[in-house]
Amino acid sequence: TVIELGFALPLFLLFVGGADCLGVSATYTMLCMAFMTQLPKRFCWRARPFAVGRAIKVKGLETSSFPSRAVVGAVVYAAWLTTALDQSDWDHGIRGNASGCRLPPWLPRSLLAWGWIVGATFLASAARVLLGVHYASDCVAGAILGIFIHLAGTGLTRWHFSSCHCCDDHSPAVGDSWTTASVAVVILGCLLSGALLLLLSAPPLEFWRKFTHAGSLLLPPLIFILAFLCPTLSGNPRLYGMEKTSSTRAAIGVTLVAFFSGCGFATQKKVISTSLLRQLAAFLVLTSLELLALAAARLWIPG
Repeated sequence: TVIELGFALPLFLLFVGGADCLGVSATYTMLCMAFMTQLPKRFCWRARPFAVGRAIKVKGLETSSFPSRAVVGAVVYAAWLTTALDQSDWDHGIRGNASGCRLPPWLPRSLLAWGWIVGATFLASAARVLLGVHYASDCVAGAILGIFIHLAGTGLTRWHFSSCHCCDDHSPAVGDSWTTASVAVVILGCLLSGALLLLLSAPPLEFWRKFTHAGSLLLPPLIFILAFLCPTLSGNPRLYGMEKTSSTRAAIGVTLVAFFSGCGFATQKKVISTSLLRQLAAFLVLTSLELLALAAARLWIPG
């Protein structure tokens, strides 16, 4: 749950607020966290301590104990937040591109940032062990995986800025606009997202039972990025000109995060045991509504 709540962060809180560079970074980091934590959860089963009588049952969970997703989330969120809040450490420029585009560092560079990461890791690990839902080794694995996820998300972010030519000097920042290419990217993105849902949810893989909810929050920001924040694909000039966030945008972003997160949780409970077609329909409805809400907020709400 702690990870799934973070999935809505880039879609509404950052992109609605106009923090596009941070939104791109958060999107790729959340995508990496979602899939890289699900892989061991799905294919490396380990019974939780309370299930084998090695701890008192305080909180019952049916998923695998390995690794601790709570610890992964603590590491990833702490690393991302400390990097986002101190952008003075961000690198200038890309090799072969003298545009001066600022890139997030691979790892936090200050001792204070690492203090926050270590502190968050320790608190999350202690809580999960005391609850009887994880072994200490699950928490260690979660911390290591969290660092790898942060590195993967940072790598994808740096690749996006370099390959999409988002920061070329000859491409002035403008407001959001629709082109034929951007519309095509949105439609193709929705179709491919639906196909991914069927692939991950259908037998024999059955990779992720909660993908109807998680995917509806994860994939719309990726579609938005490729359709509007990647001139190489969409033909749009770069759209990174919204540097100041108004209180109106911030309030609407928080409201949309709460609303669509709640809708996702409620929908997941109703369709998780139903047919794949109903799951697909719910997924596509949520995805479409989120993209429309984001487009409306970006185009019509004053900055």
